[in-house]
Amino acid sequence: MATLADAGVSVAPPRARSGVLTALPRALTIAMTAAAVLAPLSLIVYQSFLSAPFFDAIKHVGVDAYAFIFADADFWTALANSLLIAINYALAAKRAGDHEEATKFARRIREVTKDAENLRHILAEIES
Repeated sequence: MATLADAGVSVAPPRARSGVLTALPRALTIAMTAAAVLAPLSLIVYQSFLSAPFFDAIKHVGVDAYAFIFADADFWTALANSLLIAINYALAAKRAGDHEEATKFARRIREVTKDAENLRHILAEIES
């Protein structure tokens, strides 16, 4: 089979595109994705600081909602339950033979709880 090179026709390889035109679609994609993620997220964060829904005429910006949450006993109960679930996960990982995962998880729990004294013996057991 004859090729163009056999016929004496020189075929240049396609040129690699460079410059602004090749970077533009990528930059637009990244910008649109970031906007699609950050726009709703920023609205949620803004709403969390309002005293009423954002469409309500009478509202003010403050930390009253956070003060209410941190003063609620149910919040601390839920947080303690979450911590117990995390500790049980680490114990299950250790018992399943994944010592590295259990140790990593126990260290993370120790960091989050600021090395709480009442958890030291449990976390020491997981890490050993």
